[in-house]
Amino acid sequence: MTDTADLIAELAIRLEALLDTLTPGWVRRGRRGYLAPQPSGDLGSWQIEVSGSDRGKWVRYSQASDRPGRSCMGGGPLGLVAYALSGEATWSAGSRRVRLGA
Repeated sequence: MTDTADLIAELAIRLEALLDTLTPGWVRRGRRGYLAPQPSGDLGSWQIEVSGSDRGKWVRYSQASDRPGRSCMGGGPLGLVAYALSGEATWSAGSRRVRLGA
């Protein structure tokens, strides 16, 4: 495995702790977690798979993707960290933009 693959695997293993840190108040319903539930009971459009083979994959239907042909934003655990901290599923390193959707 590469260092990045190891990091992604570790984030997926510790997913619930990661969600508690990045999105306090998230709720689990079945195999999905909802990361921005509202007091009204609306679970919102920001979802993540918390079990199964897609564990750690997330989507935010209310946000447009910067990728052509995609109407929502999403990715894997590393992209979730980037999105939760910056509002983007990419990270800028100087003039380079590195996609963290893995």
